[in-house]
Amino acid sequence: MGDNEIIKKAVYDVAKKFNLPIRHEDYSADFDIKKPDLFYTEFSIKNVNIENLKSFIEKYSKTNLIIELLSHPGYIDEYTKTITSYLDRDKELNILKEAKNLGLFNDIELIDYSNL
Repeated sequence: MGDNEIIKKAVYDVAKKFNLPIRHEDYSADFDIKKPDLFYTEFSIKNVNIENLKSFIEKYSKTNLIIELLSHPGYIDEYTKTITSYLDRDKELNILKEAKNLGLFNDIELIDYSNL
């Protein structure tokens, strides 16, 4: 068993023991564990704009899928600049706030991993 498989098995064992959901799609085919139906990565980093977020919401809002939207919203200060190279966190935060103000999340149930 390679290192990757050992790590995968360890993550699975911990998730199963403590009834925790798993994000990574590598586990979806192999294990019966709670997880989102889709992990959407096209908003953060590459496509941080309101049009992309609107398009994503329009595409999936009428489905019954549980979708994780990858995002790194936050504030950038001098300390944050020393611990990360990703500096669009404030841009993501502002776009998410704009989407909320526009009512884009009104027909969507927003949950966290504890609700899976």
